[in-house]
Amino acid sequence: MALEIRPSTTKQGEYAIYKDGKRTPQGLLSYKWDAAALRSIDTSAFEDDRLWTVEPIDEANKLRLLPYTLKPAEWRLIAIVKIMRGETAWLKGALINNTTGKVALITSASSEGAINERTIKSHDATYHVGHYGMLAPIVFWDTMKAGI
Repeated sequence: MALEIRPSTTKQGEYAIYKDGKRTPQGLLSYKWDAAALRSIDTSAFEDDRLWTVEPIDEANKLRLLPYTLKPAEWRLIAIVKIMRGETAWLKGALINNTTGKVALITSASSEGAINERTIKSHDATYHVGHYGMLAPIVFWDTMKAGI
């Protein structure tokens, strides 16, 4: 499974993930990415605009990213970045399943109305997870690779 990132056609400074040359499907939560394949993504051709900040790997941030349908004890947060857009905090995160070793790539926002796609509650009552294909800045991809 060859993974790569390419610049988003809709969001400047963010990059979409492609598997075997095809864009990953939009509108799906994905919890089963292969950690070794993610670690092998080459980011060297892209520059980071540094608009996003790397956030602490802690329990509060894990709960903001994790849908309420998943058990927090089964997941470990390995990367998280944040940007403020108006009053809304946007998070991009990667979590690894403690049993399977598979990685979840998740976008969460501090305002349910900020997410245009259907949402799912997180374990933090103020954050909602969007059903998105992952678009993220270079700092996310680099931080995620280092955390695996």
